[in-house]
Amino acid sequence: MKTQTRAANAYCKAYRGSVSESAAAIIAKVGQACGISPKVLLVMLEKEQSLVTDTWPTVRQFDVAMGYACPDSGPGGSANCDPSQTGFYQQVYRAAWQFKVYRAHPNNYNYKPFQNNRIQWHPNTSCGTSTVRIENWATAALYIYTPYRPNQAALDAGWGTGNSCSSYGNRNFYNFYKTWFGFGPSFQVHGDIAKYWNARGAGEGAYGFPTRARSHYATRFAGGVWFQQFGGGIITTEMNTGKTVGIPNGRVFNHYNGQAGGIRGLLGAPVSEPAQYAASGGGTLQWFQGGFVATSTAANTTTSMTYGPVYDLYNTTAGGIYGKLGYPISMWQSYTGGKLQNFQRGFIAQATAQSTPVFMASGPILDRYNGQLGGIRGELGYPIKNAESLPGGVERQEFQWGLLVKTGAGAVVEIVGDDYTAYRAASQSGNALGLPVGPKRSYSGGGGADLTPFESGVIITDRTTRSTSYVAGAIYRHYNERLGGIYGVYGYPTANPRVYAVNGGGTLQTYSNGLIVSSGNQRIAGMLTSSPIYKRYNTQEGGIYGWLGYPVADEVARSGGGRSQEFQNGVITVDGSGRTVALPQATAARYAASGGAAGSLGEQEGTPRHYSANGGGWLSVFAGGIITQEDRTGVAATLQYSSPIYRHYNEKAGGIYGSLGFPVGEETKQGQVTTQKFQGGTLKLERGVVTVVKNP
Repeated sequence: MKTQTRAANAYCKAYRGSVSESAAAIIAKVGQACGISPKVLLVMLEKEQSLVTDTWPTVRQFDVAMGYACPDSGPGGSANCDPSQTGFYQQVYRAAWQFKVYRAHPNNYNYKPFQNNRIQWHPNTSCGTSTVRIENWATAALYIYTPYRPNQAALDAGWGTGNSCSSYGNRNFYNFYKTWFGFGPSFQVHGDIAKYWNARGAGEGAYGFPTRARSHYATRFAGGVWFQQFGGGIITTEMNTGKTVGIPNGRVFNHYNGQAGGIRGLLGAPVSEPAQYAASGGGTLQWFQGGFVATSTAANTTTSMTYGPVYDLYNTTAGGIYGKLGYPISMWQSYTGGKLQNFQRGFIAQATAQSTPVFMASGPILDRYNGQLGGIRGELGYPIKNAESLPGGVERQEFQWGLLVKTGAGAVVEIVGDDYTAYRAASQSGNALGLPVGPKRSYSGGGGADLTPFESGVIITDRTTRSTSYVAGAIYRHYNERLGGIYGVYGYPTANPRVYAVNGGGTLQTYSNGLIVSSGNQRIAGMLTSSPIYKRYNTQEGGIYGWLGYPVADEVARSGGGRSQEFQNGVITVDGSGRTVALPQATAARYAASGGAAGSLGEQEGTPRHYSANGGGWLSVFAGGIITQEDRTGVAATLQYSSPIYRHYNEKAGGIYGSLGFPVGEETKQGQVTTQKFQGGTLKLERGVVTVVKNP
């Protein structure tokens, strides 16, 4: 008969057609192209249409020779054949091709090898089903092609008829194959594989008879592997060490040949027999060139682990099957954002951006992480460090976007989102908060806030502004111990502390109603934004950038209803009527001694200025005069505008730039003579005349 040329495809090699081919040639060439035994094709032709033994077949027998595309969906369960798939050549080729498709896509079909399957007895569903363990790919293909199991009546009948629920397709295949070809070892077993096979009972043992010839395969491991398949499993000799080991049909075999990819997978060939272990509820391990396959009795799972960073972490840090994790119960698998492998009591994971895997073991932290927080898909993301055990029963574990801490009392505290951002900012600033000492608490005052306490500070979220900030170190102690903390007038922090380089350097943190400052010499002070002192400091004196520098003490009350606050370079004072002055320290004392705004100097005008002349000093201007404060001794002295001494000093002696320099004392009067001492001499007023007396 004429056959068409068929190009190679994913399942069969190319078939070269001919103008005239015999049925035998077609069977042989299809078997070679698709890798299906011609014996199987011959038995199928006989089983389906008796074409081997029938001496006078009909055209229809040839048209539906293999029963391909002829499901039992016709009237009364009869064959319902697709007319587009008829013809002897088409039937033989497509049936062989279909067998290869079954193996390539096992999940697309009802029956799978190496596991139990529910199979009908007969096309009539009322006849019921039974459980069949299919031991290999060939048997699975036969049951997919002819999806009925012969019942006992069919088997007892031999070649004859059973009962109304008997089916005969797969029984007849067995009978024809056994009668024509037998089931002896048609493939030879050689070398080390033969020694191993014979030592285990040969064809009568667990491995049964060979179903393929021994073949050598190149794998990812040096030397490759000799491989032979048997009815009951496989036996291999890996050529790196020369070890010969078998894997009988069963759970290990199913996993190894399925998920793990067999000899060409990451595991390579087996290098040891399965070994029983009592650890972690019991199980077995079988070692391979690239890892091991583990079966956990307690978890009822079989899976594998390959050598590499995950194995190293599991076997060393986590203690293997004897350790915190127990047996693996899944493979190393990809998830959004990383990879993960599950174990009896935890998992190993590695986020995509991380260079090494980490593990999480059973306990309160894992329970919280996988429970309320959503695991790797939750707001914490993947773990990025192994859990740390700390004194007092404390444990902590860090994640991509947060931290979980189990306190000594057993509570698990989460630091996540904006809290975690603030926590890391504190560490990076050198003001590490340490460990949480309690869970997050909510407070209703001031619009409400959430607070998590730590060893060295707090993290606070103001629910009104939604700002989250940390308070740590000396600022935290001052805020909490001196200023009333969240219950005090300063309210909640509105930002993390900021470091400034001006005026010797300092740190400033803003609050709802003020700010707290730590200057370079570790002096801490708060300022309320509602205070006249703050307003004077921030608007007229330049704040932390101005001449006063940082505040070094809290605002204090003074007699007469006034208030004052000290700074690095001076003091701001508010009198009972609300008038403010900002002066260097000694200047402020001198001004107060002279009666302040009610005294002869009157009110302050402008801002004190520092001059470098004559060793440097401050000059503060008032309505009725000036007060200077020289740097060498810190002495403050008054010069009244109305005094002839001031006029001479300023107009004739050059003021602070002249040879007299800064005044170092007040005017004194003895009889008719008034004097005032300066750095470089004394001015003497007598009978209306001012003279200079130079220092010796």
